Amino acid sequence: MMRVFLFLIFAIATQTVSAAIVRVADGDCSGLSSAVAAASPSSGTTTILLARNGTYSACGIAENSGNVVIDGQGATLKFLTASINAGASLTLRNASISSLANNTTPIFLCAIALNDLGGFAGDSRAICNGGTLIFESVSMHDLVSSGTFTNPNPLTYSVQLDGFIQSTGTLVFRNVTFFNNSSPHLFVSSAGVLEIYNSTIVGNISPFFLFYTGPQANYFPPNPGVKISNSLLTSNAGSVCSNGDVYGDPVPIVSLGGNVASASSCGVGSGAGDKIVTEANLGSFADHGGLIPTQAINGGSPAKGAGVAQYCEAVDARGYKRSPHGCDAGAYEYGGGSGALTASGLNGFYYDPDANGHYVSLQRIHDNGDIAIVWSTFDSNGNQAWVYGVGQLTDKRIHATMSQNLGGVLQPGGAPTGSSVHPWGTVDIDLTSCALAQFSYASSVPGFGSGAFPLTRLAFVSDFG
Repeated sequence: MMRVFLFLIFAIATQTVSAAIVRVADGDCSGLSSAVAAASPSSGTTTILLARNGTYSACGIAENSGNVVIDGQGATLKFLTASINAGASLTLRNASISSLANNTTPIFLCAIALNDLGGFAGDSRAICNGGTLIFESVSMHDLVSSGTFTNPNPLTYSVQLDGFIQSTGTLVFRNVTFFNNSSPHLFVSSAGVLEIYNSTIVGNISPFFLFYTGPQANYFPPNPGVKISNSLLTSNAGSVCSNGDVYGDPVPIVSLGGNVASASSCGVGSGAGDKIVTEANLGSFADHGGLIPTQAINGGSPAKGAGVAQYCEAVDARGYKRSPHGCDAGAYEYGGGSGALTASGLNGFYYDPDANGHYVSLQRIHDNGDIAIVWSTFDSNGNQAWVYGVGQLTDKRIHATMSQNLGGVLQPGGAPTGSSVHPWGTVDIDLTSCALAQFSYASSVPGFGSGAFPLTRLAFVSDFG
């Protein structure tokens, strides 16, 4: 028994030292590079925490082995160059990658030799992956992958930046937003495994993705294919994806469904629920909550509810819960951060578009389905009235017994006095979507009676403040 006990202590101790957490100060690219380079299989997973909302300019990282997770905690990488070797794994989450800061020069770690064109290592991608590279809740925006830079490592030579990411290993995007990026060629080139889930690719210079395979087995092996689901892909001009070029024949693309795109170039159209649209009805690219900027969708977007539940990420790029019944396509979940109406996604302000001035506020207050309701309205004589209550949510219907405070008088320089609570009646609210509801009421108080009218969402709670 003692041996078993000692063995368990040893095993626990071994697990404890097998994982490392490294904090990197704001702007410390050298510290980031050293932490990544130090990772090894024997050290387990190395988690690197960047400074919350920090800024890192022209960082370059190279990972030869091990498993590294970089949690940006809302940090912005003003450009990033990276090399991930075969056998190594790198995950970047909760970070933004944007344009290069002024007066800085990137260090390129992964020049691409153009052997098939008789060239030398004169063209480069910013990020080269031969292992496993995963982006989770990352925003890549306003990147311009063009121009010639002088690379001092390992020797001085000029590098023409040609695209941003090239992968011959495994490349995965989850809740990633690509917005307003441009490149003279392909922004992302993949000759390996490529999987895209709940990501938004909009407003970029197209084509954006290239899927390719090599003409010779000793050059690039046959491409294992591309999987894409629950994503939103639109292009300002041309196609979003290019499948095969001088490198070889087209590769297999599997749409897992739930995609919304402006064209079928990315394999969209063959999966369950895929939509080819001419108008995606997008909102702004901005800070919509969470740690990174995101591309919003409007209430009328075809991306709303388009996702296939089986492949929905649990949360969107902001960390807000997605609806388990059919998430939105893309990295942004319409609903102010909660997805399902049966969760806190119903929180917000509603109004009657045909009778402006009638406002209804809904707020989930307990996990048992209790919903606070405040209705700002008028009686049949035009007297302003506020009624309130706490109802129970059952299968997208809220039923509440409502009350009204009467008899109060505002004292000069003080609070109202003399008010008392009076029963008012009942309210039923049927939630038909994240944006629409049907409001029904019945009151025994003279001047109100009973009736029904539609409600339209005015704002989510997160839109205030």
